[in-house]
Amino acid sequence: MSPLRPRTFAAIATLLFFLAAGTCFSAGRGLWITASVCLLLFVLAAGMLYVAQNRQLTLLSDFIRGKLKGTGAKEKLRMGQAFPTKAHGLEQEIERLLELHRQQAENEAAQQRYYELLLDHVDTGVVSCDTDGHVRWMNRAAEQQIGSLAALPEKWRQMPPGTVRIMSFERHGTPKDLLLSATRFAIGPRPQLLFTLRDIHHVLERQEIASWKALTRVLTHEIMNSISPILSLTETLSTADYARPTPEQSDDLQQALQVIRRRSKGLLDFVENYRKIARLPAPRYTEIHMDGLLDGLKRLFHDPHIVIDQPYPDFTFQADCGQMEQMLINLLKNAREASATPEDEIRIRVRRDMEADEIRISIQDHGKGIPPDVQERIFVPFYTTKPDGSGIGLSLCKQIAFLHHGYITVRSNPGKGSTFTVCLPRTKVREGKRGGNK
Repeated sequence: MSPLRPRTFAAIATLLFFLAAGTCFSAGRGLWITASVCLLLFVLAAGMLYVAQNRQLTLLSDFIRGKLKGTGAKEKLRMGQAFPTKAHGLEQEIERLLELHRQQAENEAAQQRYYELLLDHVDTGVVSCDTDGHVRWMNRAAEQQIGSLAALPEKWRQMPPGTVRIMSFERHGTPKDLLLSATRFAIGPRPQLLFTLRDIHHVLERQEIASWKALTRVLTHEIMNSISPILSLTETLSTADYARPTPEQSDDLQQALQVIRRRSKGLLDFVENYRKIARLPAPRYTEIHMDGLLDGLKRLFHDPHIVIDQPYPDFTFQADCGQMEQMLINLLKNAREASATPEDEIRIRVRRDMEADEIRISIQDHGKGIPPDVQERIFVPFYTTKPDGSGIGLSLCKQIAFLHHGYITVRSNPGKGSTFTVCLPRTKVREGKRGGNK
């Protein structure tokens, strides 16, 4: 309990004195004198107790402060003088509690140093900041990647917690592609943001080079398949004398021209397909009703074995309606072609990620599945395993998803079927806030 303040103590003593004096004065002069003397002695004793209490509390406070600072020999002596009877037991109890407090503080400090040392030796950057972006702490890997920033970029802080995105960052004129993830936590009442980042610029460059090599191989293969027979036939025709052709020569000439025409048309179709991918226009966003989009696809295919799992009534999202239809038509067409029989079920499942504000549209078939070595190349332009396939369907789907700031994934089990999932933001993403492809 805290001691009485001097003004409060004086007011109470004065009030008691006058109350007692008035009572005794009405009872008689002798009694009044006796009561006054007793009251003065009471006030004097109370004052001495008050001074002693304040002195003891001051000594105890000084003793505790000295112990917390690691000193306290002088306070220990004064405590023994202030409490001659029970000071030793109280001192031991206080020392025990303070020792426990010191040990706990030292353990927490050692644990914090251990974690900081551990994080300094990982190659993943870790940055902690407040909600305004002011950096609280970062490890050595983060300093090497982004430097000693006082505050993080605003577009980083706008990332929804739990998301992973690719952010462009430039340091000393050198561009970087950082794989960034955000987590929100709280220390007491203060919310904090924790970011982990990895420089994947060289990884993306290697993937881009590998993609170009794969595309070059496909282009070379398709072009050579068309050019080689044309070149061979033209050389044959150029060495023969067709000024006065015989009937047999006329037939040969007609057949050669038909082959040249057919292969030229195939090469022209190939170039036209390439133009479809290379010149895909930017999306024209409109409000799309999910139920109307899926019902239209089902009527288009006129397939009773297409099952729709859409648990959100009156659900809408923003996208290019034509491109969405084109992408889903390609995926449904591939799913039907992959099915073992026309009666196999194809399931369209719609799910919504409330935290990331994304929609996920999955198309699942029950076909023979896709081998693992083929899964790595199915999105490469012009790569196909179908005898009459063009190899642009899935590539086109991936580019449409990318233009909508989303992505497409595939999960396939040989003999059990495949599931293609398109993940898109529910609302239009401004170009300045683009997080990159996942």
